[in-house]
Amino acid sequence: MSSLLQAALANATTTTTTTTTTTTTTTTSSAFPQEGVHIECLKSVANSPKMNQPMVQLARPDLTVSNIDHMNSKELRSLAKELRVNSHMNGKDEFSTYDDASISNDEWKALIRSPPTTTTHVNICIIKPMTKKGDGSPNGSYARRVQQESPQLHYVGKPTDFISHAWRYNFVDLVRAVESEADERDRARAQRGLKPIKNERYYWNDIFVEDQNATMDKPEGYFFTAFREAIVSIGRTVLILMPLKDSIPLTRAWCVWEMFCTIHDTHAELVIALPPSEKKELKRMLLHEFKDIVNILTNVKVENSEAFEEKDRLEILRTVVDQCEGGINGVNGAICAGLREWLCDTAMTLVMDGGRGGGGGGGEVVESEGLLTLMNQVGAMLQDQGRLEEAEVMYRRALEGYERLLGSDHPST
Repeated sequence: MSSLLQAALANATTTTTTTTTTTTTTTTSSAFPQEGVHIECLKSVANSPKMNQPMVQLARPDLTVSNIDHMNSKELRSLAKELRVNSHMNGKDEFSTYDDASISNDEWKALIRSPPTTTTHVNICIIKPMTKKGDGSPNGSYARRVQQESPQLHYVGKPTDFISHAWRYNFVDLVRAVESEADERDRARAQRGLKPIKNERYYWNDIFVEDQNATMDKPEGYFFTAFREAIVSIGRTVLILMPLKDSIPLTRAWCVWEMFCTIHDTHAELVIALPPSEKKELKRMLLHEFKDIVNILTNVKVENSEAFEEKDRLEILRTVVDQCEGGINGVNGAICAGLREWLCDTAMTLVMDGGRGGGGGGGEVVESEGLLTLMNQVGAMLQDQGRLEEAEVMYRRALEGYERLLGSDHPST
C-alpha cells in the first residue's frame, strides 16, 4: 500500500471507525428495498416529455423567466450547482466550474435551461420532484409511487438484477444498455430452446428504489451495507460499461466495490452491458485493437478510484484492506480476472458468430486475418484461465483457418 494511502486512512481513523461500527450494527436492521423496476419503467422515464424540458423548469418551477434573467453571476452559478448542470464531468472538474466567474451569464442561462441528460439530472429534475410530498409525510421512492398510482402496469417487482452504474452517464444510453443486454440474453436463451425472460426482469437501481429525498436521513454506512446486501441477495449484477475507451465505472470506488462484491460471492453473476454504439466499438477493438481493450479492462486499481464523498472512498478502501483476502492487490486481481473472463467469453461469441457480433452491427467477417488472429488471442486467454479444452478448439480453428486463407507455408500459419 502506498504511503499516501496509508496516511489518508490514518487521518480518517476516527470517522471511519465510527462508520465501520455503524455499518456492522445496521447490517441486520436496515435491509435494502426489496423492489426492482421493469425495463418499461426505465424506458418510460427515458422517453418522457420531461427529458426535453428545461432543467430549471422541472426542478425549480418557482423561478420565472424574469427571475432568471435578473440573476447575477454568483446567483446563476449557485443555481447551476443546485441543478448539477455539469454532472457529466468528474466531481473535481464539475464543481470547479461553479466557482468560475469567467463563464458568462448567458452561458450559465443556456445550461440551466438545457434539458436533463445525465442520471444525476434525472434524479434532481424528475425523480425527486415527483416523489416529494408537501404535507410532511414520508416521500417514498419512485418505485413505490409508481406501484401506488399505476399497479396495473406491473412496473415494480422483486429485484432480479442489480444495476451498477455511474451517475455521470447519459441516462438514455444507460437504459439502452440495459435493454440491449436483456435482448442479447434472450437471443442466447432462444438458441438453447429456452423461453425469453426479458419481461420477467426487475432492476434494482438506487435512483428508482431508494427515497432520493431522504438520502441524508439514512444512518451512517447505510448505502455501503445496503448495496452489498442487495448484490448478494439478488445474485446478478449488470455493470454498465461506457465509454469503452475511458470506462467510468473502472475508476469509481462504488462501482469497483460492487464489482468485487459480485465476483467475491460464488453465487453471484457479473455481466457487462453496453449501449449499441459501444458494442460496435467493442467488436472493432476485439478485431483490431485486442491488446488495447485487454489493457483497459485489466487495469483496475481500487486504490486510485474516486467517489463523490471522500469518506465513502476511504471506507471502501478500509474494508478492502481489513476484510478482503489479499487486501488491495487481492481485490484488484479478482476484479481484473472477472473482467478478463467476460472479455474472453465475449470474444468467443464473436468468433463463433463469424465476426458478425451477434447482430451488434457490421457485415460478415468470414475467416479474415483479423478474425483468425482474434481466435489465436482468445485461445491464449483461455489457456491462461485453465480452460484448456476450449483453448485447444480456438487454436485448432485458427490454424485451420490460416491454412485455408494463407496456405500452410505462410509465416503466420
